[in-house]
Amino acid sequence: SAYPTLRRPETSPPFVWGKNRTGLQDQQDEFGKVLRAKSREQQETNQQRLSDLNRQLTSLRNQQDRLLNLHLLEEIEDSTFTEKNRELRDRIAVLDTQIDGCDRNRSDQAELTSKVFELFARRRNSCP
Repeated sequence: SAYPTLRRPETSPPFVWGKNRTGLQDQQDEFGKVLRAKSREQQETNQQRLSDLNRQLTSLRNQQDRLLNLHLLEEIEDSTFTEKNRELRDRIAVLDTQIDGCDRNRSDQAELTSKVFELFARRRNSCP
């Protein structure tokens, strides 16, 4: 016949179905290492971003406190206080939203990593 016949798994050479499974396991191990490294890198980047956003938020809240003190001491006019306080409030709201996004990204990344490792473990356990 012009076409080779396909063998069933139980009659196939060990290289294809049995003994070379360690090659597949090596690939899976390498994939796991890369995935862990990428996940760790992303967590570190996310943590740095979160720290920066929190620093900015603290700074804005301190400015808001100083602005209130100036207003209470009647060193600035009501209109100036209202305008500047609104600006600070808007910037604080933007930072709060960005912080929530970072927290959500961290949670989503952790969930995705967990699912990938579960799939990876199931795949490894199903290989003889």
